[in-house]
Amino acid sequence: MATDPRYMSFDHQYVETVQTTAAVEAHRFVTRGGAYPSAGAYAAGVSVYAAPGQGELTAKGYQVDDGTNAVYEGQLNPSTTPFKTSVFPYQGLLSIVTSGIAIVEVDSTATFAIDDAVVANATGQANDGGQGVVLGRALDAITSAGAGQYIRVKLGNEAGA
Repeated sequence: MATDPRYMSFDHQYVETVQTTAAVEAHRFVTRGGAYPSAGAYAAGVSVYAAPGQGELTAKGYQVDDGTNAVYEGQLNPSTTPFKTSVFPYQGLLSIVTSGIAIVEVDSTATFAIDDAVVANATGQANDGGQGVVLGRALDAITSAGAGQYIRVKLGNEAGA
């Protein structure tokens, strides 16, 4: 269950929109500035969608900021595309979950027991070790470390709330 976020239950109690100029992956801790926090630092919430960086291909293969390829209305979702000043599709908006339960990608070296404290690493993934601001509690267990795993996180540092 803890390997694919499409099949995990979650409860987005509050979703906020922030502006970003950075490339941000889905299911990562982010700040209100729209970027990953420093390792162990405070994060405002968890990203819902990925925001590709300028000049990168989106998941559907569109060149998002090249200048040589035409971008037609409806090809790109304004809420998940990168920022380009005064060009309508490039609003640089990013949806983040700030309260409730969110799905977060786990650091490839981390393991979790249920109700363990969750902190962020420098790429916004859930981490179990080191010093830092506790961003939430793990609702799933990860017994063997590895890449591509996800857990549900109850945002906030209160246990069982």
